[in-house]
Amino acid sequence: MASPTTPPSRITPRRTAWALACASLVSGLVALPQLGCSGEDNVDDNRFVQTGVVVDPAEFLGDLPCADIDGAPKSYVATVVELADETEGERRLGPANPVSCGTPVAFLDIRGGKRYGAEISVFDVPADQAAGQTPAWTTTCGLTGAGAAEIVAGRQTRIRGCSPIAGPGTATTSVVVDATSAAGSLGCASDGGQIGDIKIVPVEPADASLPTVTIACGQPPVVYGADIVPGALYSFRLEGTGADDSLYGARCTTVAREGLGIVASCTLFVETGSLAFPIPTVAEDAGLVCGDSISRARIGATGADVSVPGASVPCDAPAFASSLPPGTYSGSIGLYAGPDLVASYSCAGEVLPGVTTELTCIPN
Repeated sequence: MASPTTPPSRITPRRTAWALACASLVSGLVALPQLGCSGEDNVDDNRFVQTGVVVDPAEFLGDLPCADIDGAPKSYVATVVELADETEGERRLGPANPVSCGTPVAFLDIRGGKRYGAEISVFDVPADQAAGQTPAWTTTCGLTGAGAAEIVAGRQTRIRGCSPIAGPGTATTSVVVDATSAAGSLGCASDGGQIGDIKIVPVEPADASLPTVTIACGQPPVVYGADIVPGALYSFRLEGTGADDSLYGARCTTVAREGLGIVASCTLFVETGSLAFPIPTVAEDAGLVCGDSISRARIGATGADVSVPGASVPCDAPAFASSLPPGTYSGSIGLYAGPDLVASYSCAGEVLPGVTTELTCIPN
């Protein structure tokens, strides 16, 4: 690798932050920030940019996430290849040092009139651990000529034509539930906050037979690693107990990926819940079609301490009532054709904190 040197910095008074970043590139191999001057955008005529080629992970990662999760790509090593032509054989530049799979790398030791591809090794460990490791994935970019970078003076040209890395991740297919993340600003009781114990209740898939787990707020995430089906949607209800025995609820969801430990996304704990009025479902049950045999619906609900005022709503989508205190609710759905009531349903459901409950309805 060439020794780092500072390139000329001939920049006019119009220099921007982007221009400053590009002008700070060093000769040889350098890592660029994610919003650096990689790509094929035209450069500002009023500043100096050292000519080079860029390897960008966005070109080869495919649908595998660059993320700090088990089994996912985390770093890579790039070697740029100057393609052979009628006068010379190929020339190899690098390899560069391992960098994060979110960071493009620029190669500046290039020659005009040449074309450049790249060889890529991708690792499932961070960059500071990748040296000497066997890559989990390998691929190439532009070596066949298609997508190879053609040198343009004063431009950082991205190498394209990559074969995206594919296949599963390298870890056990699992779903990770970080229940403590739902505490948010409420904090954990162990640190002077509000949330004590948290119960993790699997909801979907209904037939997954995953165990319910109770942890103390602040404990490490729970990993569900048995019988997880790639591509399936997994959801969990979180039940948090406050310091004054108040109840909080949240919901975590994710889609499992083969060979990855996917972290579920969780909402924040709240003390209220929501009701869903399944209008299209009851319309279908009644043999009615929105926009044809019916034009609107009317909903309402009551609970022990609150009522949802009657409201006229569209008939082509569910309706929702939010910020309701927990408890048992009875509701109603009326289906109308103009001013005329065509069908009516009585509904019931229990509101839980942090959860949207779909009412169960029967015809009157």
